[in-house]
Amino acid sequence: MLIDLRKRLGIGHLSAISAHDTSRPQVKWTVTSKLECAVLSDVLDAHPLRARKLAEYEIWREALSVWCVRRYGLAPGGEARLADLAAAIHAARVYREPAADEAVPSLMDAYAHQYLAGFFSGEGCFQLGPRRARLTVKVRRDDRPLLEGFRRRFRMGSVCDVAVPEPWSPCAAWNVTAAREVLRGIAIFDRAGLLGRKARQFHAWRSGAEAVALAKIGRLPVNDQTFESSRRALAVATAYRAPPSSLVRDEPAPFARDAYVDVLRTWAALTEGPLTCTAYQAMRRSLRPYWPKRETIAAEFGGWAQALREADLTDRVSARSARQLRV
Repeated sequence: MLIDLRKRLGIGHLSAISAHDTSRPQVKWTVTSKLECAVLSDVLDAHPLRARKLAEYEIWREALSVWCVRRYGLAPGGEARLADLAAAIHAARVYREPAADEAVPSLMDAYAHQYLAGFFSGEGCFQLGPRRARLTVKVRRDDRPLLEGFRRRFRMGSVCDVAVPEPWSPCAAWNVTAAREVLRGIAIFDRAGLLGRKARQFHAWRSGAEAVALAKIGRLPVNDQTFESSRRALAVATAYRAPPSSLVRDEPAPFARDAYVDVLRTWAALTEGPLTCTAYQAMRRSLRPYWPKRETIAAEFGGWAQALREADLTDRVSARSARQLRV
């Protein structure tokens, strides 16, 4: 799923995280450059987040605007402002009990179905029993208003508080169990589409859930063969399975490369003579500490001489580096 998202947006990079204790191996998608964060912000402005995550995003977006006033480095006062915003986003993540009259997010826009599908792909759960098919989403209780928004918008399920042991934060759950509402949920996910492993679970769960729901509506026995086949398929789709191969190093996104080329051209205009990596490092250390390290630029293009060639600065390559280009 993350590989697909990265390909679609063309930003960030993927890295593997090893299993620890009882966890499973994971993959992390990280977006860190100014230009790539700006692209991500454009996407999230066009397809807005909701509820508590929206409040965090608005703080992050303000921090991004402070960070991006200059393409490299910060404007005067920027560091202090970023520190304040870092504290603000940390405070926004701290659990707080939702107020009784807290506003329920509006989900009446054109992207509501896709937002539900994306949210369910990360937080939802399919369950299947002999006379029970269930859709469930469980979140921190201060996100309960979002679950209420789902319930109202899609006219299905109920929301309740869930007791959890310390030190975990209190939770709330949205459960969809009524037969006709389960069928409505199936239709919604057919329309919007789930992602990744959750899509595989949905396709496994669906036939059994439909069999249970239709049997309830018609007051008939459940088709045992369909139910058992679906139950086994859901167990297989839910179980962890290692990918067939290790994570392939993703291709570098063009935004960082463009930024490095711009740095090299700016530097070339400020200096004379061969553009050696030693000379670049000296200027960076004394006058441009916010420029990327020479090692970062060289690694991106496969070498220092290759980076200068990419910036159309081949005529300024030192004799030693020129030999590398001829090899």
